[in-house]
Amino acid sequence: MDFFILNGDTVAAEWKNNEFKVIHFDMLPLYLQRTSDVQKWLETRAIDSHRAIWVLRWLNINVERTL
Repeated sequence: MDFFILNGDTVAAEWKNNEFKVIHFDMLPLYLQRTSDVQKWLETRAIDSHRAIWVLRWLNINVERTL
């Protein structure tokens, strides 16, 4: 799963091919500026924990496939 992290209409970062790439550091959410922990940030952004767990499991499966 590839995705962008937006600040308004501007791309602040992207998750592509299981790599986190910062495009505009100053536009990242403060949590990501301080930690760069995309997994934990996704957990806090999910509407409910089941969705966060599903996304994280999906990402983990795809990471394992590329190794």
